[in-house]
Amino acid sequence: NPGNYTFQVKATNGDGVWGSEIATVTFTILTPWWRTWWFIVLVFFVIAGLITMFYRYRIQQIREKDAIRASLNQRITAIKMEALRSQMNPHFIYNCLNSIKLYVEKNETEKASSQISKFAKLLRQVLDQSQSDVITLEKELDTLRQYIELEKMRYKNFDFQIDLQPDMPIQDILLPPLLLQPYVENSIWHGLQPKKNGACLLLVKIGLHLDECQITVEDNVIGRAAAVAMKQHNNAMFQSYGLNVTSERTALFAQKYQNNARIEIVDLADPEGIATGTRVQLTFKVDPVNLF
Repeated sequence: NPGNYTFQVKATNGDGVWGSEIATVTFTILTPWWRTWWFIVLVFFVIAGLITMFYRYRIQQIREKDAIRASLNQRITAIKMEALRSQMNPHFIYNCLNSIKLYVEKNETEKASSQISKFAKLLRQVLDQSQSDVITLEKELDTLRQYIELEKMRYKNFDFQIDLQPDMPIQDILLPPLLLQPYVENSIWHGLQPKKNGACLLLVKIGLHLDECQITVEDNVIGRAAAVAMKQHNNAMFQSYGLNVTSERTALFAQKYQNNARIEIVDLADPEGIATGTRVQLTFKVDPVNLF
């Protein structure tokens, strides 16, 4: 073993008499280099370094795979949104043309001409917006307002109101184009239009609560139960298709932008349980950093 040693020799003659002199040799056994403290520390750091390098390499590989997977998922989501958006446009156009059809059948040329002009303006705006996955809430509300005015020329028995929270940054909030229109359309076609008595009101309210935007579409008409009973109205199945597409688009919107977008539909009733309308509420998270 490594250390300092002393070797002593004492001699005796043939008669067994020991001499008085003792020969002494001192020597040292050095520690092997592979057992020195500096080599052990070096080996420890080398092993730790190799483990760290391997760990970082694996983490990088996992992150690259996750990035590729996320990129593919985003691409798939974008393609789905694009496909649904392309399906939404003909649905929207079809219903708008139905609104114009009434005036043509009645030979009311001036009203039909006015309706066609408004429709052409609205259609250009919709087609421009359809090139984007998302648009600002400001543009969505402008399109929605034009659509409601177009329908109001056909159904004159309702009023509409758009209430904005004061200082609402609608120019910075993003959402898919034509996301609100199907719910407004559903209220008009299956709620406001069938109602025979009383004032009809379509109310759109937009507010910002902490980091969430809440958009409410509310009417004071017959409610969903009565609307289901009138399912035989024209385009009832086609209208349901529009709502189904919008629900799927909302889910993809939530998935792609991770904003927890959700839609809640509530049947309104008075204390006696009589249906007084329907409320649709869209809620999704927004980035407060980009708003203020």
